[in-house]
Amino acid sequence: MATLELNEFSREIADKLFERFPEWRQYARVDKNENRDEGGVLYVEIPVLPDSNLNRPLYILTANEEVVVGFDSDHNHFEDFGESGNNDSAIQEVLDFIVDILEERVVAVSWWAGSSLRGATMIPSSSKPTPSEHIHSFDHVRIRSWKGTYDRDINTQLST
Repeated sequence: MATLELNEFSREIADKLFERFPEWRQYARVDKNENRDEGGVLYVEIPVLPDSNLNRPLYILTANEEVVVGFDSDHNHFEDFGESGNNDSAIQEVLDFIVDILEERVVAVSWWAGSSLRGATMIPSSSKPTPSEHIHSFDHVRIRSWKGTYDRDINTQLST
């Protein structure tokens, strides 16, 4: 993937991402930047491992001067970026979070009522999933980790 097609912000993220994960360049593409005319945004989707039970693979998106990192049923927004060229610590935070997902220090947790998603978050793999006050009426909890080590489903009575 040629990063020259990306806008300046996306190019800066791509350069650091591919420096850390050079093998991921093959999974990257340039998406149209809906809000600006100054180049595209980066979208990278990392294929799931064999026998994975994830709803969605690991993905990284740069749009609107933020980075979105997600997998399974949740995603996190990283928005604490300053002037281009002064983003090293913010970019490092994104890279560290990605490594935490890959090393299974972070898991995706989602709450469901039947096939309807009620809410999701990412938590440390050593933590107990606790729904926020905004998550109502669920009958099972889905926990997924990148390699599947912490995958489990917890059936509950319909909680309100």
